[in-house]
Amino acid sequence: MIVIMGMRGGGKSSFVNQMVGGDVAKIGDGYTPCTFTCQAVPTRFGRSKVILIDTPGLDKSNLSETVVSAEISRVLAQMYQRGVSLRGFIYLHRITEKKTIGGAASVLKMFRSLCGDTMLLKNTILVTTGWQLPQVDESQGAVQERELRKFWSQMLHQGSTMGRYYGERDSGVGIVGRILGNEDVPFETEAELIARGKKLEKRAKIAMEVARLQQEMVE
Repeated sequence: MIVIMGMRGGGKSSFVNQMVGGDVAKIGDGYTPCTFTCQAVPTRFGRSKVILIDTPGLDKSNLSETVVSAEISRVLAQMYQRGVSLRGFIYLHRITEKKTIGGAASVLKMFRSLCGDTMLLKNTILVTTGWQLPQVDESQGAVQERELRKFWSQMLHQGSTMGRYYGERDSGVGIVGRILGNEDVPFETEAELIARGKKLEKRAKIAMEVARLQQEMVE
């Protein structure tokens, strides 16, 4: 199992569709989220059976991080019960997006909230997308890539790596292949994983209620 994460509009569903060779995951417009729950998409890479997990997109709110973490934790617990191993994470970030969601610290905190093991970072690839777009100049993209490297330095120091996705299957397969070359990420015990998921789900419900009340005050 490989979990595909990233910002809203970062190209997660497009990546999944390219890897399976069909329109399986619904693609949004980058503004309105179309993926609210995780979607498990089974496929093959050579002789390897792989389940790609398309996840809800992150935005600039703490609510988004809490809700997405809870949803992914729920799916990890389900997969654990089915005996499916976690091989790693692919985090997608559009190269034209100059801001990160809370910087590296925010992403790092979210990843730790999911599995609580630094080995997870060694099985994580931070991927920039959109290199094939006509408005993306290679040299300017390289400058932005260096800035992102600074944002992600903490994760990179702990074993994560970076990659580029050019919107076609070959570069995507290369990224997936790097994940498949890793050892499985050791899950916590089933009880610990389920307990972690329930804790995150509770936090998500509280955050959603706070957001609802704040919206009512604005209106």
